[in-house]
Amino acid sequence: MLPATSETLVLELGKWTKPMLIDFILNKTLPPGVKVSESPLSHLNTNTLEPESSDTSVNVATILHSVVIELKNISESNRLINVKLNSITDPNSNVMSPRNTFCRAVNHVPTISAVPASTRVQASDRPKFIVGSGINTSSALSAAPTQKFSDLFVSRLNPTATADLLKSKLFSEFEDITVTQMVTKHPTYASFHIHLPFDKLQDVLEPSFWPDGVIVKRFWGRLQPGMILNSTNSKN
Repeated sequence: MLPATSETLVLELGKWTKPMLIDFILNKTLPPGVKVSESPLSHLNTNTLEPESSDTSVNVATILHSVVIELKNISESNRLINVKLNSITDPNSNVMSPRNTFCRAVNHVPTISAVPASTRVQASDRPKFIVGSGINTSSALSAAPTQKFSDLFVSRLNPTATADLLKSKLFSEFEDITVTQMVTKHPTYASFHIHLPFDKLQDVLEPSFWPDGVIVKRFWGRLQPGMILNSTNSKN
């Protein structure tokens, strides 16, 4: 037989649902203004405990004990979060956030106003480039010679015009020329990439310059490595 006070408590608690008990304990244990997030609160409402005894008073005490422990854990977690938030937002706190550290470091960077006006150079006053204007007749400097080159595509259609014949013809006519034999799909013809000085271009574009069975056209673009069979320069 339970004492009268215990019986009254059991009868009273028997009228309460678990959500009512949770709300009551939350109001009694949590600090003012602190709320439980949805995830822990949902866990409290849906979590069920297996009864250890048929005694109603034991079941109620077990539920209350379990709820109180979980609420204490939540309350402690919320307290730690509040301490961290207060340490970040409180300017008098000894804990310095990364953002405050960055702001203080920026404040120590000297600005342009700290530089004497006599030593400042305005960006707009700096020329992008300068051109020499001095006259020095004894200077040994001279303009670097530049030479332009042009490229041709040459294909041998007549078997009598051999590759060696084309190379010897070109090498005998020009001093600085590169002849690159290109990869072809069939051995009955041969194709070449010709790199020669631009001032010789008109000479090689004359039909009479080439033997019968050869076609010539200007080559534009870049010669791909996979197209090269072998390459020979007249200087080698």
